[in-house]
Amino acid sequence: MTPFDRVMFEDLFAEDALTPIQFFGRSGSERVRRTGECQLLAALLADAIRCYQRNYFAVSRSRKRLFREAEQWLMEPAPSDGSGPAFSFHYVCDVLGIEPETIRNALRRWSETQCMSAPRRLPAPAASGRVRPRRGSRQRAAS
Repeated sequence: MTPFDRVMFEDLFAEDALTPIQFFGRSGSERVRRTGECQLLAALLADAIRCYQRNYFAVSRSRKRLFREAEQWLMEPAPSDGSGPAFSFHYVCDVLGIEPETIRNALRRWSETQCMSAPRRLPAPAASGRVRPRRGSRQRAAS
């Protein structure tokens, strides 16, 4: 996990305190599990949160798509039968020992603060009916 990811997680979960036993687990065997797979899943989760936050106010089509995909993955409901895809949000949270609603609630709080602090955009002025030609698109007079 990069230093940026650590700061992002610290900011996102600033209100949620974890005890050492919640983070490290009750036994040393759980700590051994937290190696390759957990680092990969933590990076996957960090990337989804980063995509959600960085593209929250996206304007371009590609960045809007990134936001929608991250939002869909993060907010997807738990499967009713307890099973799901290998890299679903619930699977990632389960392996990492994180409560999915904790992340969702933190993202909702973050979203609310972004909406309150975002500058209000004025609506675009109404078109006057006059269409201005694009630069360089003038037709040449026939000679």
